Amino acid sequence: MKLAILSILFFTLFSGLAQSSDLEKIEKAWKDLLEEDHPKARQAMLHSFEGQIGAAVHLKPELDLSSLEFFSDLRSSDSTLRVVSYFIPLDNGEFILRGHISKEFLPDEETDYKNTTISAIGSRAISEYSKDSVYCFCKNNVPRAWYYDLIETEDKFGEIHYTLLGWTPINRLLHRKVVEVLEFKKENQVPRIEYGKPIFNINGKRQNRLIYDYSAQTTMKLSYDELNDRIIMDHLSPAEPEFEGVYEYYGPDLSFDAFRWEGGSWQYYPDVDIEEGVKKSKSDFKKKDKILEQDKMYDSN
Repeated sequence: MKLAILSILFFTLFSGLAQSSDLEKIEKAWKDLLEEDHPKARQAMLHSFEGQIGAAVHLKPELDLSSLEFFSDLRSSDSTLRVVSYFIPLDNGEFILRGHISKEFLPDEETDYKNTTISAIGSRAISEYSKDSVYCFCKNNVPRAWYYDLIETEDKFGEIHYTLLGWTPINRLLHRKVVEVLEFKKENQVPRIEYGKPIFNINGKRQNRLIYDYSAQTTMKLSYDELNDRIIMDHLSPAEPEFEGVYEYYGPDLSFDAFRWEGGSWQYYPDVDIEEGVKKSKSDFKKKDKILEQDKMYDSN
């Protein structure tokens, strides 16, 4: 009995040390990559690092990468879905975004596959990214984003929907926030992931995703309000009327909109109270300006 207990303890200790060693190697490679400022050397290091992260995401689910700077490591409640994304800020104000998605498809009565995974988010974005299109998650033909929140909702049929909140720096003048849905489908018994599903209802019109472009000189709040089961966001407006449609001049206008999960879709509600259901104390009123404390250029809020 003592031998069995000692064996278990040794295995647990060895496993923990191995995980620590793997994470330390990734941390060092990531730090070296962030410090490299020569484009060609950085590109070569990034290519190697992408393979290292891909192996960690697909083969070592026990490794938590969320502690790394500029990293996001999101998991579904049942751990079958993992979305890892990360970015590198450059000296010229631009960014490099990368990431991986791993989805474990459990075997069922009609299929014999399991633990099927999908390749990296990739380095190329879809050129004409729209609110109404659906994109197959294959090769590098996928939209790039740094995803910072994963929301799970269930419809009346018991189907789980995965909604991602993400940020994308388009260029030095324009940034973007997106609300994206992952859809899982089967073709010839082969599973695949698609971006986009018409579950966003705006005044009776359905969209596959939400896209918000705004000035890179400001920030946009876009976050999940778990208490009220809704996504809340800054309402964006141009700085001056003559800049209507020129999104490099758009920013928050101090009003807020929301999408609430109802009947299997996200329903749009304009001009909402973001403090709905929140109990306040005297200290909250003294620190109300703290709401923007974490709104940095690349933050989730």
